[in-house]
Amino acid sequence: MDEIAKTKSRFETAKRKRQQIEDELHGAYFYTSPMGSPKNIADSPPDRTEQFDSTAEDAVNTLVTTIMSHLIPRDQAWIRLKLSERFKQFVPAHFTFEVLLEIEQAKFYEAINGSDFYKSVSESLKDCVISGTGAIGLRMAEDRTLLFYALPLAQLYYLDDGCGEIDTVFREHRLPVRTVIAKYEKVPDWITRMHNEKPDEPVEVIECMFPGKKLGQYEWQVFTGKWEELDSQTVKYKPIIVFRWDRTTNSTWGDSPVRKALPDIRTLNLMMADLLDASAYAVCPPMQTNALELQDAKIEARKTYYSPNGQIKAIEMNGQRFDVGPQLVEMLKQSIRRMLMADVLPQSDRMTSAEVQVRQAEFFRRIGVYALRLEEELLEPIVRATIACLQNMNVMEKTLGGEAATYDDKVFTLETNSLNKRVEAQREVDRVTNMFMMASQLGPNGLRHINLPKTGRYLLERGGFPAELLNPEKEVEDAIKAEQAANVASGAMAAENGQATAESNQKLGEGAAALMPELMKRMPQG
Repeated sequence: MDEIAKTKSRFETAKRKRQQIEDELHGAYFYTSPMGSPKNIADSPPDRTEQFDSTAEDAVNTLVTTIMSHLIPRDQAWIRLKLSERFKQFVPAHFTFEVLLEIEQAKFYEAINGSDFYKSVSESLKDCVISGTGAIGLRMAEDRTLLFYALPLAQLYYLDDGCGEIDTVFREHRLPVRTVIAKYEKVPDWITRMHNEKPDEPVEVIECMFPGKKLGQYEWQVFTGKWEELDSQTVKYKPIIVFRWDRTTNSTWGDSPVRKALPDIRTLNLMMADLLDASAYAVCPPMQTNALELQDAKIEARKTYYSPNGQIKAIEMNGQRFDVGPQLVEMLKQSIRRMLMADVLPQSDRMTSAEVQVRQAEFFRRIGVYALRLEEELLEPIVRATIACLQNMNVMEKTLGGEAATYDDKVFTLETNSLNKRVEAQREVDRVTNMFMMASQLGPNGLRHINLPKTGRYLLERGGFPAELLNPEKEVEDAIKAEQAANVASGAMAAENGQATAESNQKLGEGAAALMPELMKRMPQG
């Protein structure tokens, strides 16, 4: 079997794996984003005629926006490049490397912010929330810029390596003939002839990514729908990153909150359709008349039907309870919002800061395990691929201080400013705050055991207060010492003038006690 036949066989295997969940994927997209359904015909308009409720669609958009603001905030460093502890042990004078690494990190964010990274990630995250799987592509442009693009789920097929890592990806889509001519050099004659007559005619294209012969390399191949090669190259980065929301053991495709909430979403949609019918009967009930031509008509709202008594009046719908429907609808909406984690987000500007904090803490707790998977399958792989691209384009340095700039645990590592870390930090802030309140109830003797300036700085740093807005520690220490010295001077002057009070004596004692260790250090020894 030749290489193309092997690739074709793997593509068919990947198709069969997705076929097992195709119907469920279609249902998830039907109620949240009809255009993205894998069963949707290309270029066809979205069909929302059978969609009677938008709770799930609104919750999906809210969840994606919240994840973007907390996981990949555009105005913050959501991932940092730092020297590994192992490297610091072997290179005592590592401070120069840290400065160089900060410069490289600035180059990384400059390239990311200058691309369409955030837009592409938000699109692929929406796919992930709906279907359980998202994919984002990366390639280098000729003008030394990065090109990110979200891969629609309808075009995506993939296989894993047997250990859960996705290493083989296929993308089946269509491109205009003129685009194929412009992008690829190995163009078959029949496409060239078509270009002269129908340049905008779509042509089926299959992109393939699978591991290369060497570690860290990937083979990138492009074929026509007839499996004629258009392009083939070996790259030193992962050109397509596939990530999942959740994963069941022995299952390749990811699971999602929308698919888990699909029973409630379907039921709510049916209930809303029934409520609309009930409302039509209540507002415009069917009428009765003695017209013989209407005696066999089907009863519907806003219609008039045959009645032998000749009276025109509304048909009474005895025994029906329309008031039960709204209660069930509200229960289903709450269930959907809970499963899509939209129920714990702040809903009003009139909420107190404590209420907002409690809701955010609950959101962090519930999304924690899923955020960890997004960090491992999306953020870290895409950062490594981006750095590899920037190094190939000579935008980022391949060596730092004579050491190879390989971003792994040997020299450099990636530190994610993750949701999970912020959850733990918030818990630590709450714990320290509670202990501080307990100590304060003991009065001055209880607080005497606590270093108040350091405690305040610790709470601010762990609570996420912007580091650039904090005064330097040395400046804070000098200000405290100056205040203590002022207390000593004012207390001594009051005592000398006979104007001492209990408060001035207390400040004098506290200031002298605080300054005593510093004075002892400056006294000559021996």
